[in-house]
Amino acid sequence: MNSTKPSLSMPLPELPELRKFGFIFAGMIVLIFGLLLPWLFGHGFPLWPWVVAAVIVLIATFLPAQLKWIYRPWMIIGFYLGAFNTKLILSILYFLIITPMGFMFRLLSKNAINRPRNKADGSYWKKSKKQQPENLENTY
Repeated sequence: MNSTKPSLSMPLPELPELRKFGFIFAGMIVLIFGLLLPWLFGHGFPLWPWVVAAVIVLIATFLPAQLKWIYRPWMIIGFYLGAFNTKLILSILYFLIITPMGFMFRLLSKNAINRPRNKADGSYWKKSKKQQPENLENTY
């Protein structure tokens, strides 16, 4: 997929890839809704996830091109969930790791870049020296 955002008009993968998607999708339906959630919540194991997965496996086996009706919306949902989760995880990591480190450095008066701070200068900017043309001939 070349575009950054998926759409309903995005190109479909080849039939073997759609078939593989169907098998994995059916397996995840059975795993999550047929086994994991009923086990976690102490309910009986329902029949419907097995029926839905069986239908998807049959479609994936004999008519994989028809999985486009599941594939495209699923990829769009996955794109937005991935974008949200990335921002959420990075925000949590920032506030759990970087922010406390900054507070600790300030409390302990540490400088992470090991440069003495000269408050009179007001900046770390240094004037560059004029380069000579012969310095650029053999850069390595």
